[in-house]
Amino acid sequence: MKLHKKNLKIKQMDKTYIGIVTLMFLVVYVPIILMKKAYIYIDIGADTYCSYWPNIAYIKGLLHEGLKTWDMNLGLGASTITYISSILCDPFDWPAFLFPSEKIYMGIYIGLVLKNVCVACYAYKYIGKKQIEGYPRIISSIMIVFSGWFVGWGQHYTFATIYVYFIMMLYYLEIWMQEKKYIGLIVSTALLAVVSPYFCYMVLLFLAFYYLFVLFYNTKEKIVFTEKISHMFRTAGVVLLGIGCSAFVFLPYIGDLLSSPRVSGNIYPSFKLADIKEYVTLFMRMFSNSIMGINGEYLGYGNFYESPFMYVGIISIFGIVFFIIEKKWIKSYWVAVILSITVFVFVNFSSIVFNGFSTKTYRWTFVFVPLIALICGKELEYIDCSKIKIKTLVICALLDVGLIFYGLANRKTMDKTILISYIIAVIILNLEGVAIACIKNKLFQQKFWLVILAIEMCLNAGITVYDRNIVSTDSIKNMSYFDSSNKAVDYIKNMDSSFYRINKNYAHIDLNDNMFQNYHGEKIYSSILPEGIWGMMDLFDLRIKNSNYLYGFDDKQILRNITSGKYKLTKSSTEYFGYDYLKTIDDINIYQNMNAVDFGTIYKNYKLKSEVENLDKWDLQNELIQSCIIRDEEQDENLQKISKTSPNYRVSKQLILNEEQIDPANVIEINKTINPILVSVSGLNLSGVLNVLSDDDAILDTYNFETLEGKTDIYIDNIDISKIKFEISQGNISSLKIYELDGNAISTSMQALNKNHLQNVTFTDTEIHGNIKVSESSLLFIPIPYDKKWHVFVNGKESKIFHADEGFMAVILPVGNSKIQIKYISPFVKNGIILSIITILILICGNLMKKIIRNRKEGEK
Repeated sequence: MKLHKKNLKIKQMDKTYIGIVTLMFLVVYVPIILMKKAYIYIDIGADTYCSYWPNIAYIKGLLHEGLKTWDMNLGLGASTITYISSILCDPFDWPAFLFPSEKIYMGIYIGLVLKNVCVACYAYKYIGKKQIEGYPRIISSIMIVFSGWFVGWGQHYTFATIYVYFIMMLYYLEIWMQEKKYIGLIVSTALLAVVSPYFCYMVLLFLAFYYLFVLFYNTKEKIVFTEKISHMFRTAGVVLLGIGCSAFVFLPYIGDLLSSPRVSGNIYPSFKLADIKEYVTLFMRMFSNSIMGINGEYLGYGNFYESPFMYVGIISIFGIVFFIIEKKWIKSYWVAVILSITVFVFVNFSSIVFNGFSTKTYRWTFVFVPLIALICGKELEYIDCSKIKIKTLVICALLDVGLIFYGLANRKTMDKTILISYIIAVIILNLEGVAIACIKNKLFQQKFWLVILAIEMCLNAGITVYDRNIVSTDSIKNMSYFDSSNKAVDYIKNMDSSFYRINKNYAHIDLNDNMFQNYHGEKIYSSILPEGIWGMMDLFDLRIKNSNYLYGFDDKQILRNITSGKYKLTKSSTEYFGYDYLKTIDDINIYQNMNAVDFGTIYKNYKLKSEVENLDKWDLQNELIQSCIIRDEEQDENLQKISKTSPNYRVSKQLILNEEQIDPANVIEINKTINPILVSVSGLNLSGVLNVLSDDDAILDTYNFETLEGKTDIYIDNIDISKIKFEISQGNISSLKIYELDGNAISTSMQALNKNHLQNVTFTDTEIHGNIKVSESSLLFIPIPYDKKWHVFVNGKESKIFHADEGFMAVILPVGNSKIQIKYISPFVKNGIILSIITILILICGNLMKKIIRNRKEGEK
């Protein structure tokens, strides 16, 4: 009878939990639909707009066209593995594939619902496995489901998926340790490893410590040391089986990841204390996601997303404090305290280790969310409020002092978001403090905490979701992904079947619009760029923001010419040097670059990087007209057969303006010319935008610039312009020189470079064929980003690939006719598929053997 009543109580609690979580989800997320909004942001969360949305559209397109390992539509060309991993292998994204591109947001919303259902389910199961029941179990589970990390970082859709799989892994790790069932742990590990090896590393690192802590310090069973060691090896084997199942994507992803300079592995952890601002942020973000701001002036460390997400409800602060001052968990007390100090005090150590020694971010803080929730659940179960009344009031008073000090210190910079979040934090903190100190009935107290927590988390989640620049569904059809660029691209495709690239000089936030519009471009925003792109950006001064943004060639027109940048789409009414007008489609003008070089041009000369890297940026571009730039360390005896003494040729330039101490507020007048002009700007740590103006001061074009070395050259190909104006974001202009370039010499030299190039070219994204004839040993320039997985065969024999102009490829051609094959071969894909098949066969055979042995034993009985 007692057991029956207990089961009824548990079922009633289950229903209560389902009801509360459902109600909270409806409050937090359903208004998205009612307000006719898409779960897409164009503020600090613009990754949803300029990365995830086009990535989903791109994979949707691949499913129709066929999967491939390399795609020329990804910037200048890139591996597709990271997109296949994070999008195609994420089942929560699959509903989005069912909708047309402009309706993908509907599938994203369905994925949001499914992720919340899964997290709610596995959080509740996990907390239950830790022997927490009743209202404390519901409270702890809600902390996990509506945690600041899941609601905030979850807006980056793949991050939410990672969180789901992490909670799954925690639950199935407990199943493995308590019930010796391993399939769930294998499956959840494989799912996480497929979607993100980067986060898989973080999770496995954390779970290793979690597992060892539970095994050696927090288990109720007495297990001899040798059995613990044996269990450790078996657990490692189970995890490796999960990794093995994911190898078909995991291995090629790791191959791409390790080849990227972004994952350098050369940042070393330190026990040096962090800046005081980081510690303040760690503390304040326990009160809410938005208490230090979202957009505008962010008061914390980093920005809204890259700051630590520590919020799981203000009740968690009391729970953590009580955990530290109470002496119930004596066995694990000091171990837990020491680990906490190591992680949160020495963040310069933990952040770098969790990020694979490649950077310092706080994205890893999600791993502590279930632990904080677990601690609170334990404390809420056993806490005797009558004994800690004074302690509670003291803690509450100290926290109030901290909040008051924060409020006074930032009273002048608080925006509406911060102020509302601050008021909510003060009210909730004191309500919960009073409840702990004054409410004597334990059951009523737990119910009160549950109601307050639900209200608090709904309010804070609502701010995180809605106090933002969120896309309206009515505005989607007018966004640049769906503008007349699609018609312009189709027009060019119907006219030209050769290899070419298109430069769009508008909609600069849309670096991934080629994923929607299906064209070979030159811009990309990606977490992993091909290795060669980094070097090219550094050499030619193209890095405006950071490593995962490629803003195209910008004003580096010679670089664009030699890489087959044949067409320009613009909304400007100006004309451009070297470009012929073709057609206007709606508001978009189409131009053809008459100086563009066809695919696979020939260089008879080369220069070593050390000989040219210190040249002014325009002089460096001049070298590209006559010489291929090769890395010093790649020079060999075969390369030395090619002429290293190129003609001493420069496109002449005539000084037309020379000024000191320019006032950027002034419009600078220029004599009209049909030639391109070169603007040479000097100034320390100078950055900003140069606007090209019409006669009536309308902006025709903009050029980003940054004086990384105190000086930069800006090539302007708008012709017949008469005015320019600077918008300086940092620094001051110390000097300005403007030159008129010899346009005729540029055109003549580019035409000469294009005289001999690859003929009879046939190409796909991963394989190119052609033939060529040269009269002397030369370099074949291949305008594809350098990647070790590309192979070039000259007359059937594989040739050494050189870094050409840092970012591209070149091979040596012998005298005479040559048949060329350029092929992308990723050994990791094949090896990964084989490893996944072997792992799955091992699992199947292992389970069959297990069943056979069990049946034999049962038969013997």
